[in-house]
Amino acid sequence: SAGRIVFANHRFAEFYGERTARFTPGAMFLAVWAERLERLGTTPQTARTLAAERLTEMTVGATNEEERLPDGRIVLRNDRPLEGGGAVSIATDITSLKATERMLAQRAAAIDATQDGIAITDEDGRYVYMNAAHLALFGYENEWEILGQPWTKLYEPAQAAHVEKVGLKELALHGKWRSEVPGRARDGSKVEQEVSLTLLEGIGLVCLTRDVSERHRNERERARLREQLSSAQRQEAVGQLAAGVAHDFNNLLSVITTSAGLISEDIAADHPARAHLERIMSAGARATGLVGKLLESGRRPSAPRAMDLVPAIGEAAELLSAGVPARLAIAIEAPAASVTVEADPGDVLQVVLNLGIN
Repeated sequence: SAGRIVFANHRFAEFYGERTARFTPGAMFLAVWAERLERLGTTPQTARTLAAERLTEMTVGATNEEERLPDGRIVLRNDRPLEGGGAVSIATDITSLKATERMLAQRAAAIDATQDGIAITDEDGRYVYMNAAHLALFGYENEWEILGQPWTKLYEPAQAAHVEKVGLKELALHGKWRSEVPGRARDGSKVEQEVSLTLLEGIGLVCLTRDVSERHRNERERARLREQLSSAQRQEAVGQLAAGVAHDFNNLLSVITTSAGLISEDIAADHPARAHLERIMSAGARATGLVGKLLESGRRPSAPRAMDLVPAIGEAAELLSAGVPARLAIAIEAPAASVTVEADPGDVLQVVLNLGIN
C-alpha cells in the first residue's frame, strides 16, 4: 500500500528494467518507474507525473494494455488492485501472437480481395465462411444472409443431385473435384461457374468458384463468327462452282445462238426451216435466263447497312488468330473514333479474312 515493490521476477525486470535490475524488493515503484521513463527520454518532471498516474491506475481498478518495448517486443500488461492494498502487475510477451495475428489478417484480407469466390462449409455441409466475391457472384450483400445455410441452397435440385452423385464421390476418393456446375443466385437466376472443391479432414469443404459467364459469351460469339465464316465460305464455293458452270454453258449457248443467227441470215423468210431456227433462238434466250438464275443462286443476298468497321475488323482478327502459328501475333491499330460505312457485315468479314489469309 505504501507503493514499495514486494516482488518482481526476472522476466518483469527484463521487460521494464532496460538492462538494469532496479525492480528490487523494498524499492519505491514510483521512483523506479519514473527513472525508467527518464532513461527512455522523458523529462524528469513528466516522468514522475506519468509514474504517479500509473501507480494510481494500478491501485484503483483492473486494466489491460498492450505496450511496445524499446527493443520491439510487445507485452500485454494486466494490472489489478489487491484487497489488502497494493496491486499486482503481470506482463506477458505477446510478440509472436501479434505477428501471427498480423499474418492471419493479411491472409484473410488477401482471400477477401481475390476475384474468385471462396466459401467454406463445415462437415455438415453448412456455410461457415464466404468471401465478398462469392457473395457478389450469387447476389448476396452480407455473409450473414447465407452463413449456416446448406450448400444446396445455391443450386437447383438437379444440379445439387449431380454434385452429390459425382462430386462428393470424387471427393471421397481423391479429396478434390473440379467441374462446371451452374449455380442458383439469390434471385433465382442462373450462375455460370466453374467449381473447385477440396476436402479438408476435420474442417469440411473449401469451395473455389470462378465466374465463367464472360468466357461462355466469348465462346458463343466465336461459334457464331465461325458459323458465319463457314456459311460465307460455303456460299462462295457454290457461287464459284455456279460461275464456272455458267461460264462454260454460256460458251456453248453462244455457239448455238450465233450459228442459228448466221443460218437465219442465209435462208429466205418463207423457208421451211425458218420455224425451227426461231425455236432454237428462243430456247437459247431462255437458257441464257436460266444461267443468270444459276449465278444468282450461288450468291448470298447482300444486305448493306450502317456499320462500324472497327469491331468488324476486331472480330475478323479474333478468328484469324485462332489459326495462325504461335510465333505470330495479330495486332490491330484502330482509331479511337468509329469508322462508319454502308456495307454488308458478312461481306466485310469475308473480305478482311481473305486479305488476312492471303
